[in-house]
Order: sequence, then C-alpha cells, then structure tokens
Amino acid sequence: RLGAGSVPVAVGSVGTPVPPQPHEYALEGYKEVDKARLGSAPELMLYVLNTSPPATLTVVLISSLRDFADAIDAHGELVRRAVCSVCVMGGLEQSENARFGWAADTSVNNSFDMVGAQRVYDWCFGEGVPMSVVSRFAVPLLPMQLARSFAERTN
Repeated sequence: RLGAGSVPVAVGSVGTPVPPQPHEYALEGYKEVDKARLGSAPELMLYVLNTSPPATLTVVLISSLRDFADAIDAHGELVRRAVCSVCVMGGLEQSENARFGWAADTSVNNSFDMVGAQRVYDWCFGEGVPMSVVSRFAVPLLPMQLARSFAERTN
C-alpha cells in the first residue's frame, strides 16, 4: 500500500483501444475497487484546476495525453493559471514540419492519440510551460530477471 487512499482516481478517455495486459491489473486491491465510484478524468481535472492555487500543479502524464489535451482546449486559461510544469512519459523527435520544431514520436503513450499528444507538446512550447519528457530510450535494456528483482516487494 502506498498510503494514498484519499487520492482521487478517475477513468480517462478511451483513446486508441489496446487489449489490457495482466501486469496492468496485477495490483493488490485492484479487484476490490468499486468502479461505480470512479469519476471521469475531465471532471476530476476541472475540479483540481479550479481548487489549486495559481502555478502549483505539476501534471504527470503516464499514459494517453488525450484528457489533458482536452482540458487545454476546453479550459485553456484555467489550465495556464494552475499548471507550473508538465512531465510526460512519451517522446519527441525533431521535425521541420512541427509547429515548434518537435513532433510527438512513436512512443506508446503518444500513439494512443497522436493528435492529443502533439497538442500537449505544442501547448507547453507555446505557453513556455516547463516540460520534462522521459523517453523509452531513458531506460537501459535490462534482463527481465533483473527488472523483476527491482520490483519485488519486501515486508
């Protein structure tokens, strides 16, 4: 347990359907989650944006960027007021055709919705919002057994 029982969780948009993999749901307590209590990502984002002091939110995007792109489009001024930085597990590549010289690459989180991903990256560049992008190339190729050993739980 992470001790984060009071952290609100919401269901994001569908994006590009991808069959779920077992590792995505092999979490203690997952089966006990009451899905009826989960709100929608747009509702939760709007609530957080409205209740946060100016320039205090760091948005961490570890899957599809679609919902944040939608928040930018629907509530641009509010997003700009509340967000101080964005961290994306995704990727960029230089492109002469991209608005700011950088295009969303083929990383899986971008590929869930390439238009949404590009919208987020362009917004950060255009608004001057600090952005950290962690690429799949930031992780060395490790033997799976070693990776599993990092993830083993201890009591």
